[in-house]
Amino acid sequence: MSAAPPTARTAPFSDARGCKEWLGMLPGTGGLQAQAQILEGMRAVHGTTMDALERLKSMELLRDKVAFLQAEQRTRYLGKTLPLAAGDDAAWNMGRQLLEEMEGGYRKCLEACATGGEMHKHAALASQRIVRYLGAQMMFHAAIYRRFDPQLWTRLHQLYGASESAGIAGEHVKDSLQAEEAGSSIAEAYAQVVLAQAAYLSELTAAQMEFAEALLHMWARKVRVRSETAEGSLPPMVHPLVVDFDKPIGARPLAPAEVTAHHRIVDVEQLSLSLRRRIHGLKNGEDPSSLKLPTTAGSVEALAQLLRLH
Repeated sequence: MSAAPPTARTAPFSDARGCKEWLGMLPGTGGLQAQAQILEGMRAVHGTTMDALERLKSMELLRDKVAFLQAEQRTRYLGKTLPLAAGDDAAWNMGRQLLEEMEGGYRKCLEACATGGEMHKHAALASQRIVRYLGAQMMFHAAIYRRFDPQLWTRLHQLYGASESAGIAGEHVKDSLQAEEAGSSIAEAYAQVVLAQAAYLSELTAAQMEFAEALLHMWARKVRVRSETAEGSLPPMVHPLVVDFDKPIGARPLAPAEVTAHHRIVDVEQLSLSLRRRIHGLKNGEDPSSLKLPTTAGSVEALAQLLRLH
């Protein structure tokens, strides 16, 4: 007897209003069950021809819900003894798949932006969200000290390069989950991902990772991504952080003479200044709160971590 054909998924909503109603009916507790339902629903919706603007609005609603559910599940794997227990590993894998689907959903929105019309003005927002989800996938792997697919770097570099070419890399968009009221740009989000991975996360404990993330959350706006040395400044002997759009890797040190058109310099001069101010303050006995360090500073040796990150 031949196997029955697979049953096509039915999309649980066809517009943002329906998405909001559907999300409201999901389980309020039992985050893994709710995540499974969202994952199945998103996969079904991605296969439909939903109106582009309604899709983008729906993705923004899903973004808030997914962030809430994943925050609830975070303690199941972050800082746990490895290898993870079966249930915790299932929770991690569910979260990873959700992040992939969120990236995929925003990519469909970005494709619609390229066709012009009303969606064109939302290209920066869709691109910034994709950068955030690429970074989130990297951090998700770091949480359990697991290597991620280098293609995440390729997709990240390609997206940033495309945003530069389109002239939208510096355009600020609202980002209630990870930025202040002023919002965030593709360039800021990109720099934040690059710097987070440059912290050698495999050498950090869960608490130290959270401290590094919190610092970047506060200070990512101080970082600039440049194609050349800043005008009016002397080139250093070596740029400490340079990305290569042609390679599926993060930032590496590079001499100024080696920087070409496919490289970007991550200018951390202002970030360095902020770190050095806090290092100086801690060495002189100042309290971390008076230095406006994250509350997570109390769970790590703040001075040692600041010195290491610097």
